[in-house]
Amino acid sequence: LYYQVSELLRDWIAEASPGTQLPTEHELVARLGVSRATVRKAVERLEADGLVQRRRGAGTFVSRARQTRAIRLTSSLIDLYESGRSVWTRVLERKVADAGATVAERLGREPDSQVIVLRRLRYADDRPFALLRNWLPLERCEPVLEADLERRSLYEVLDVDCGITLGRANQRLQARLPDAADARLLERPASEPVMRVLRQSFDLTGEVV
Repeated sequence: LYYQVSELLRDWIAEASPGTQLPTEHELVARLGVSRATVRKAVERLEADGLVQRRRGAGTFVSRARQTRAIRLTSSLIDLYESGRSVWTRVLERKVADAGATVAERLGREPDSQVIVLRRLRYADDRPFALLRNWLPLERCEPVLEADLERRSLYEVLDVDCGITLGRANQRLQARLPDAADARLLERPASEPVMRVLRQSFDLTGEVV
């Protein structure tokens, strides 16, 4: 969990100006729902990487010589394969539906436009690793409806079957408590925080996918 918290703070630091003060341990505990020991270990990891500096009696601040990171735009399935872990995916839902206001805004389309709705559960070493929800524009991604998503990465299907190469993404991470249904699927207690990742992906022309 401390690793997840440190990764969340890394993304916050990437957007912050050098010298910006981090929230206090007490504030991070309250916001993220984790223990003080977890927060302390996460900050120690960032300090070891040179991203923050702790000043006695003053707090923790973004380092003026902070590092930056390049992030490959890959799927978690590809990342897990490359880590050598045994992975597989179970498709829970795959259907066509109206986009609705929120999804339509994210995709830059009208609310009554049709989208593909995907819900999948990913396993690593036979344990649930991630619950995935995707919304894709039907007119560009129709091959996804027939693709073998239990053995293939969605990014691979978009590239090979749909002719869509992803170029960049906006991503936001937050620690939160899962709802009861998600906790059951992930085989975790509802009182245990999970990392939520919201990603909006774009193709090479800048169009939302």
